[in-house]
Amino acid sequence: MLGGVVAAVGSLDGISTIPVAISVVITALAAAIITICTINTRGLLYLGVPLSITVSSGKQAAIPAWLNPLPFSPALVAQWLRLSWYYRTWPWRLQQRLVNSSKIDWFDGAGGPREDELLATWDRAAVWREDDGCLPLSALRAWEGMGDPLADAALSSIKDQHHSSPHDLLARIEEASSNSDTPVEASAFAAHTRARRPPRGAGVLPLSWYAARDARQGKEQPQWLTDELARSHDDLIPQDEIEDPALAARHQSEREALQVQEDNERSEADLAEELAEERRLLSLGQDVFYRYSGGILLALLHFSLAGGFASPRLSGILRATGYLVPAARQQRQRDDEELAGDVRGEKQAREDEEKEKEQTKKEGDKAWKRMIETTQWVLDVMETVGSLEAADSFSSSSSSEKSPSMGAGRRASYQVRLLHARVRTRISSLNPSILESNVTPINQADLLGTLLSFSAAPLASLQRMGLSLTQAERDAYLSVWRYVGYLMGVDDRLVRRYLASTDAADRAIWSSVENLFNEETLQANAASGDKALLPPTYQILKGIADRPPFHTSFELHCALTTSLVGGTLSRALGLPKPTLSARLKVTTTYLGMWFTTTFGRYYPRRRWEANRLQISRALLRRLIVWNLGMKRSLYQGHASGEAGMVEIVRDEAAAMKDVRAYQWLMREMIAVFAIAGLGSVAAGLWMLMPASL
Repeated sequence: MLGGVVAAVGSLDGISTIPVAISVVITALAAAIITICTINTRGLLYLGVPLSITVSSGKQAAIPAWLNPLPFSPALVAQWLRLSWYYRTWPWRLQQRLVNSSKIDWFDGAGGPREDELLATWDRAAVWREDDGCLPLSALRAWEGMGDPLADAALSSIKDQHHSSPHDLLARIEEASSNSDTPVEASAFAAHTRARRPPRGAGVLPLSWYAARDARQGKEQPQWLTDELARSHDDLIPQDEIEDPALAARHQSEREALQVQEDNERSEADLAEELAEERRLLSLGQDVFYRYSGGILLALLHFSLAGGFASPRLSGILRATGYLVPAARQQRQRDDEELAGDVRGEKQAREDEEKEKEQTKKEGDKAWKRMIETTQWVLDVMETVGSLEAADSFSSSSSSEKSPSMGAGRRASYQVRLLHARVRTRISSLNPSILESNVTPINQADLLGTLLSFSAAPLASLQRMGLSLTQAERDAYLSVWRYVGYLMGVDDRLVRRYLASTDAADRAIWSSVENLFNEETLQANAASGDKALLPPTYQILKGIADRPPFHTSFELHCALTTSLVGGTLSRALGLPKPTLSARLKVTTTYLGMWFTTTFGRYYPRRRWEANRLQISRALLRRLIVWNLGMKRSLYQGHASGEAGMVEIVRDEAAAMKDVRAYQWLMREMIAVFAIAGLGSVAAGLWMLMPASL
């Protein structure tokens, strides 16, 4: 067949057969290698977020299980082949190196994973390298005993104080800190909110930036940082701090004081350089979010929220608080099963069915509202550089740029952080039975895993969708979340080490997935057929399906989740296997995003991409407000009711103007693609025309 193709091409006048033959042979060999890799690794590699295969350079690699239909990212093949080179073996022999993580005794030093071992769990694999950021479960389990000492102490200190807005926890702390009899804990938290920057490495700028500057100036890094970096994972947070929250809060304040002292000792030129680089990274990272907003929001919904909240270690807290799944859900399911065997009249059966539908709709509405509020918070932190500014801080060395109030994204992050503190207090006091011993609700391990699912997971998901970001874009996006993580109460030592780079974050999230999703437990629950034991993923996706304005079907939501979390994990979460039609829709969705982002990157009229980002900001904000009933959340918890929402004036004319502007951008893109395609066809036909014509 190959010879026939070459012969046919060779018969054309003016066309050399040699280059064509070479290209055909190379294409055939590449297709053969890809096919062999896929056949031999099917079901063993991560089917969705390719954060699993991490080689010495920290890059991820995976072969998508779906080659027909697509999506398919050539970058994943290249990285998988690079992994083969790392182990000096053929791609199809990598399977022999895989070690199932369920066979490893994570708490036994002798039986634990070995360095450079290729571990497989949940359709994904990773090279275990503890020195590069892979987290041992012993460390994660230890951090489960630690909450957010600073926020917990501040909230406890104001619990008996009266305030005109009892649900606005941040306002209560700010007011308490201004009184003469200010509680020490409230004063410490208020000072924390006013801090311009966290300790080095836990904010926008990574440790590598500070190391490069110190080397340029001939300085050594601070001794406290040298001591911290020398600690093992298990000793990173001392046990006495885990057992004594007051000690942990005091040590955190001391580290922040060291940063203030370091800033005061620095020259104005150095400080100006640092602030300018912070603003540059924040601005670029926020632009990255809006440039790839479609893919990032898909990843946040279908991987981070629907997948991450389904963890057995988190679902108990979700049920206890009723955040996404009502606390009575399990009992109602048992009641339904008992009633199924009763002999009931047709009328009673219809009434029960209507009640169930009504209750399901209420639960779905609640889950949808929580998802929208979470998205609003993401938009708040991604709005502008000023949205993350501290009150009375300087955005540059110029005093004329002084910020009069705390940025909306920063304030929202502190509000959510204090809500977490209130949930910790309530669960620990009212429903301790849902927790394992020595486990604090919404602990540091949970907070780190959540931060990674909002930062590293979307980056890896974009790669799975076929969207390739530059390293500068990846670094900038992570820089925003490194800062937000610190604001949200993740211990600065964890932020500094596990979000130091995209490579470290990739390894850390893989370790967190191993911690959050116990493979044997989930598979056993799925096999039992007991709906009460299944994670809430199915209920979450059912509740958000068929919502305006896009009316995405439940089937497509499930297919998107499966494509991102992997086939084996999705089945353990109780999701149905995607149909061919749903998989094609997933492919179409990914290809549409690829065309748009690729066009924006290479289209010479740079104003096109700038306009797209600007309009995307406005449209996403309008969409969220519209889904909340022309309101925005103040992040005061569901107990605040309508008092926790603020009305937004509807401006349909401005909204339609933005919609039409975005439509014109898409029409311009389609027109350019059409002209380029027709031009290529015309050029090809002209080249194939016989010279005699």
